[in-house]
Amino acid sequence: MLCLAGQISDVVVKMNYPINCKNCGQLIYGPVKYCPFCAVQIKSKIEIEQEIAAQEIAAQEIAAQEIAAQEIAAQEIAAQEIAAQE
Repeated sequence: MLCLAGQISDVVVKMNYPINCKNCGQLIYGPVKYCPFCAVQIKSKIEIEQEIAAQEIAAQEIAAQEIAAQEIAAQEIAAQEIAAQE
């Protein structure tokens, strides 16, 4: 399929049309950057996958930071208990 500029669109290749707008629910029959009904940006499948991957990486980083903080707290408690026994 060709877009208006005569180039093959990644969106056409990656998405099956028609799709429903995530905001207003109207059917969109081809590749557009914005919903013609509510003007919300329509993201390609690749953009959505990239956002999900970034969110997963951020969640993993937060989890790693929380684990590190718990380990530090446990070490501090252990050090205090050893100091109290001496």
